[in-house]
Amino acid sequence: MRHSFEELVGQELDRLYRAAFFLAEGVPHRAERLVTLAVLGGFREYRSLHRLPTRTAHWFDGHLARAFLDGHGSGAPPGFRATPDEGEASKVSSAPVEAPPGRWDDRLSNLGHEELAQAGAALPPTQRVAFWLVALERRRYGDVAEILGAPRESVAGWIRDAHRTLHRALAALRPGRLGEGRA
Repeated sequence: MRHSFEELVGQELDRLYRAAFFLAEGVPHRAERLVTLAVLGGFREYRSLHRLPTRTAHWFDGHLARAFLDGHGSGAPPGFRATPDEGEASKVSSAPVEAPPGRWDDRLSNLGHEELAQAGAALPPTQRVAFWLVALERRRYGDVAEILGAPRESVAGWIRDAHRTLHRALAALRPGRLGEGRA
């Protein structure tokens, strides 16, 4: 049975808005615009699909990443595809998940959405997208590389740099409350 586009969006809307809020530095109207652009991009593609993507969240993440990167004038990295190729997806989805350095799960769980978005504003656009996908959406590096059309090693480097930058940004927002651990 083919789901309606409204059903697909309905399943993903809350998650997309939380992601867009982070990407948009906590500015609600910018987050709403990102979600709108991602949904419109998805709808244009949905109408021409002969079959639905098997990983709907992954599909919408690609559209949200495209909307964000295009809106920053940075454009997408070379090779970026809003809709990853299903054949390539099967190759990378079995890659092991890398744990972020320095127990980021503990640190992030203590932050509110606004505080996390403020700290995320310190990240360059591509690093912000990569961090969102790895640390907040729990995507594998291979999946992020596929969404961004970048080598897996580049994604790993962006995540390392993002952790350092976020550690400094969070320390500035919450002096003495961040906890110990590597950046």
